[in-house]
Amino acid sequence: MQPISPGRGQTGRRANPTGVMSAAGQTQRGPNLDDSFIHALREPLAVNTGNGINYHGGPVLPTVKVVAIYWANAPIYTNGPTPGTTGPGAQDNSLIGYYLNNFSGTNYLNVNTTYSDNFGHTVPNAVTYTGYWANNVGVPAADGSVIPDETVQNMISSGFQSGAIQYDSQTVYMVFTAGQTNLGGLFPNGCARHNKYTGLIYPANKTVVYVMFPYAPAQPYNPSTDMGCTAHRHTEPATDPAAQAEINLIAHEIEESENDYDLNAWYTAAGQESADICAWDYGETYSAPGGGDANMKVGTLDVLIQMNWMNIRYGDCALGLSHPGYFVNAISGPTSPITTAGNYTFSVSSTSVPPNGPSDVYTPHQPAYNWTATFGGVYPPLTSPWLDGNTSFYVPVQPGTYTMAITVTPWDLIGQGAASEWDYVVCTGTNGAMSIRQTSPLRRDTSGTVTVGSRPLEQLRSGCNPPLN
Repeated sequence: MQPISPGRGQTGRRANPTGVMSAAGQTQRGPNLDDSFIHALREPLAVNTGNGINYHGGPVLPTVKVVAIYWANAPIYTNGPTPGTTGPGAQDNSLIGYYLNNFSGTNYLNVNTTYSDNFGHTVPNAVTYTGYWANNVGVPAADGSVIPDETVQNMISSGFQSGAIQYDSQTVYMVFTAGQTNLGGLFPNGCARHNKYTGLIYPANKTVVYVMFPYAPAQPYNPSTDMGCTAHRHTEPATDPAAQAEINLIAHEIEESENDYDLNAWYTAAGQESADICAWDYGETYSAPGGGDANMKVGTLDVLIQMNWMNIRYGDCALGLSHPGYFVNAISGPTSPITTAGNYTFSVSSTSVPPNGPSDVYTPHQPAYNWTATFGGVYPPLTSPWLDGNTSFYVPVQPGTYTMAITVTPWDLIGQGAASEWDYVVCTGTNGAMSIRQTSPLRRDTSGTVTVGSRPLEQLRSGCNPPLN
């Protein structure tokens, strides 16, 4: 559920079985599903654990499809579908439609691929927008009165009955309304909620997963209370701000519908689902063309979307799993060749991002570094844990004649960057006098070998006594 306020670290559980993003940021749980894609295994498969979020045995969605239901007498968003029509998702010309048609395959959605279940499923980096229904029948009042879940469920079932939409067990049905329509009584404490029900006739004995999205601008952000359903402490990009506000909520609810489909899979001890942990936390932002703030592009669209919790590397809020163009371009340490064994200090002295990394309103997100040292097969390799914000590390250099390779891989909230390798010649034998000196190691990266020092590696090898093979 999308809480109206940040909710990080807040606790609390409610009794009703829904997946709500509320002011307290908690999520409610419900009974198990019994759908065709869930299959029992004799030996449950292992899942990632120990990253700040817990697995509770339920399923994730192995295939993700969405249907948008616009329940209003007029188009809710600019260029949205005409009321009374249905069509494929590709014909939805609103910003909501553009986002849903281009969300699949993004670095951002890749964060959710770190979630799996013990049925053998992993959340894919793929979302298919299969169709929309602009329903103008039985449109609820937009006067703030509560529209109960049962009313929403009956409306969805009527779409199955009429053929306006088709039932599919791996489709998430998203319901949008206009004005002050108070879907599920979410206002004033919530912004969106994913839930489920079992159909009696349409569909008979089948579980339907749906999300309610009351109109976000009806609950604008209030700086004095730090609450609201539009951007917190930022401004949405100027291109259709109403739809932009909703896009942030859609990202949140899709993530949770994927990795906590049955409300019994992934959530914390406090009941927070993956997106709840990072609610209203955008990470590093930039000025969007035309005004407002953004933190990524989806297709050609600049958007402002909260981060999601990655279920790897001890867990953190992240905007993606890869950081194109991010690399370490210099480290400092001993000169090469190294003629004396011992512990040497290496420091990351230059990166392609600011030394302290980007930051956001909650916590500084300093880059983390992971290093690996190999010793030419003479000694076993060494690998460090991820070192948050640390730029210095120690490597024990053992006696011998070999090439030592230090590989450094950076990580920040946008994702993992490219690994860079520095090669050091080690000559610490009894006849280890050097006939060639070098002041810098050789650096390799994903583009090939770069000679930083005065001589290539092959010449340095020949300078060892005895020569390095």
